[in-house]
Amino acid sequence: MTAAFLSVLIVVSTPPAVWRVDGEGYFRLSRDGRAVYAKEINPAVVNGKLGTSDGATFLPAIQFSSSVDSLEVDLQGNLSIRGQSGTIGRLVLAVFPDGSPVQKSGNYYTSSERPRVVNPGDDTFGVIRGGSSVKVVETPKQSENTVVPQPQPKTQLEPAQPKTPTQEPTKAKPSTTSSATKQPLADRQVVSGSVRVVLKAKTEITGGTITLKEMATFAGDPKLIQELESVDFGLIPPIGVERKLDLARVRARIQACRIDIHKVEIEMPQTVVVTQKHTEVDATEIVSAAVMAAEQSHGKYGTLSTETPVTSMQLPLGEYKLVADQVTASGSGFKVYVSAYVDGKLVQRKLVSLLRTGVPQALKFGQTVKVVLISGGVAIETSGRVTRVGKTSEEIEVTLLSGKKFLGTQTDDGTVEVKV
Repeated sequence: MTAAFLSVLIVVSTPPAVWRVDGEGYFRLSRDGRAVYAKEINPAVVNGKLGTSDGATFLPAIQFSSSVDSLEVDLQGNLSIRGQSGTIGRLVLAVFPDGSPVQKSGNYYTSSERPRVVNPGDDTFGVIRGGSSVKVVETPKQSENTVVPQPQPKTQLEPAQPKTPTQEPTKAKPSTTSSATKQPLADRQVVSGSVRVVLKAKTEITGGTITLKEMATFAGDPKLIQELESVDFGLIPPIGVERKLDLARVRARIQACRIDIHKVEIEMPQTVVVTQKHTEVDATEIVSAAVMAAEQSHGKYGTLSTETPVTSMQLPLGEYKLVADQVTASGSGFKVYVSAYVDGKLVQRKLVSLLRTGVPQALKFGQTVKVVLISGGVAIETSGRVTRVGKTSEEIEVTLLSGKKFLGTQTDDGTVEVKV
């Protein structure tokens, strides 16, 4: 390590913030002058550039011209500074051809193959998980060579599929069409030895891969139906991402399985949408968990409401549980991290910012107040004098006219409640 140090912003959280790629792709990074790849990282800002907590930086570089307090990343890799509108950049992913050698090297992966650079959220390349706001603090770290920012690459489009024939060689051929055809295929008789395939506009599925069986209904030759049901369209998309298929793509996959396309009638919308079946956790449930945690740790007084909009959580299928595991007082409100567990495993974490309003004015030493003594189901009202004060959420000592002293809590209307 050299004696020269540069300022590095390290992302910290309790537990440490984690960004991961949910899909086929890898994070694309530079470390010690060479390209490396990762499925999961602890994000940081290194010498003014976005990177990882151990010093690697993203490719292409994302630089900051001013100090950054907190960052957010969405499923599509768009980066933003919390509290500011608009994005400051976008992450890209590296995708390797099937069968390419990718070796594990420490915390990263390396490969002799040149990857394809794509955008998160496209096709089955993957999405970025871990988009909660991330705090940053300064700490010294060894300097690294600056990587010149490169323009963000565009997603490379899928190779063109074989052109649909305009004429078929057989006389009594089945047709391949979309739902825009004048006479729907479902209303016509299936030609002997062929199969009619009708695809649904939207399909939710579970499992590892997408097959035609899950997306369509069939009529016709039983043996050919069995072959068509097993036609594979690749990996299921990550939760929250849509996989879209058109007629050309469906035909190409059927032909790739060496099935005679002339024996297949296809009826489908212009685009078929496939998503992964999941559990949607409403924003109100997330906010409710955050409010309950804040009130349990800092007292129930005033009104708590969200400072910024909270979006829902999309979770894998299973038994889920929300846990507010970190509450921090911040100015006139609280920052609460709400974690979602599915079947006991942490799958998502979200930051909820709460603002407290309607807080009663703090009582003063010597002030005469109404005191309510509560014992079991009986409440007795009397008056007393404040002989020790604290914050609104803390216990307050009052002395009654009889000279007895009690500890109680202040309510919204300034009354001191004492449980005896």
